Amino acid sequence: MSDDMEIKLKRCIDIAKSIHFTDEYLLEELAELEHRQWVAWSQNIAANEIVSVERLLRWQSLWVPYSQLSESDKESDRSWAREVIAIIERCKTP
Repeated sequence: MSDDMEIKLKRCIDIAKSIHFTDEYLLEELAELEHRQWVAWSQNIAANEIVSVERLLRWQSLWVPYSQLSESDKESDRSWAREVIAIIERCKTP
């Protein structure tokens, strides 16, 4: 492992060890972040590329704050958040 990669890994481990949020709080915060990232990405795609009318209408219906999503749509964002949490957990144990 290169020195640069080792430094980055140690930094990741230090950050992961310092996280003390409840699991539910962290999951919801990361899910909301995932939704905001997706909204920004999809709006950029919609503005700069050709997308079908059906896709645009479906995306537009989801361009709302995370709190206004249906539970099934929130669960989709939570699944990505769980992947982030898994990465953080792996970083906790060298």
